[in-house]
Amino acid sequence: MKSKHTELTFSLLATLVVVVAILCFLKGVKNHQLSESADLFTLVPTDCYAFIYIDKAGNFSKLLRLPLARQIFNTTLPEEYCSIIERTKGNVSFLIAFCPEGILLYGNPGNNQMNNIKKDIFEKIATGYSPMQQEYVGSKLLYYPGKGKSFLGYSYQKGIFICSYNKKLLEKSVLQQQHTFTQLPVAIEILRKRLNRNNPASIFFQTKKYKLDIFPDSLISPSVTEGWLSADLSTRQNELCIFGSLPFREETQVNFPDSLYHSLADTLTVKLTHLFPSLCITSQITSDNSELYYSACGSSSGISTIKPSYE
Repeated sequence: MKSKHTELTFSLLATLVVVVAILCFLKGVKNHQLSESADLFTLVPTDCYAFIYIDKAGNFSKLLRLPLARQIFNTTLPEEYCSIIERTKGNVSFLIAFCPEGILLYGNPGNNQMNNIKKDIFEKIATGYSPMQQEYVGSKLLYYPGKGKSFLGYSYQKGIFICSYNKKLLEKSVLQQQHTFTQLPVAIEILRKRLNRNNPASIFFQTKKYKLDIFPDSLISPSVTEGWLSADLSTRQNELCIFGSLPFREETQVNFPDSLYHSLADTLTVKLTHLFPSLCITSQITSDNSELYYSACGSSSGISTIKPSYE
């Protein structure tokens, strides 16, 4: 009798373990599906003036092996952001948004990848200290103490990872995530269709912020992209390059002289050199099939700690 009771107890425990394992698996699958289907573009804050979209973390990690690329991103982004992307790798997507209040990092890692991010990045920068927890609009926010008095906070829900050093900015982003029907601005929608997802990253920016509004109305109508431009990021030998395109105005029927394109390219070189004074930059602007193409490549003979100049 005792033997039958033991067997029954063992069978019930085994069944319970199997059920729990199946539920955990299904939860993981559901969270992975949410992560895969997440559209990071809809999370871009309305007051954002630039953002970097990374379609595959693995490709961006390879880009950072180039010393020049590492230098540029280390002086532009918090070190932890690059570390998170590098440790994640794979096909996970990330978006880095630049706002007046600070810089946000979005991503769509799965549960296992998120656990690795927590262990390898957040717990290490906290050096043994426990994170502070906050409940906000139904979400749990965790803040890990970093260098000095800084705190790196993050939220992870519905397969979306949001991270920032600015508490108010993080809260605002979590609140925006609750509005699942956020309308993507038409300008960004137009530009995102032109990005090359095979490249390590794509940059979207408001031209006036960086004084790169160099294209005259006679070529491109400002209403097409509402002051936004985009460029795909790639490498060529030891150079870091960007490439983008825009449609001509529909009513434009004039063949513009080559001198105009040369002049615009020279202007672009001057503007970019002002932004990145440590780089030697060359630019080119051409046209074909009603499209205006712009590209620029930068090289450096040495490592500099000069940050981009936005003045």
